Amino acid sequence: MSAGAVERHWGRDRVSLVECGARHGALVQWRRARDAGLAGQPLPEPPKEPEEPAPVATDPVFRNPLAGLFGGAASEE
Repeated sequence: MSAGAVERHWGRDRVSLVECGARHGALVQWRRARDAGLAGQPLPEPPKEPEEPAPVATDPVFRNPLAGLFGGAASEE
C-alpha cells in the first residue's frame, strides 16, 4: 500500500472513530452492566435524568406607570 493510500485511510478511520466513539462507549458500558447482572453483582446506578431549571421569578415585565396615581387599580380599559 502506498504512503498516500495509508494517509487517506488513516484520515477516514479517525473521522469514523470520532463519530461512533460515544456509541461504542455506551455499548461497552451496557455490556459491562449486563455481564455484572448475569454474574449476580450489584448493578451500577443509572445516570440521573437532567432536571428542569427552576422557574424564574415572575415579576411583570411591563409596569403600568399610572398605577401609582390611581392606587394601583389602573387598568387599560
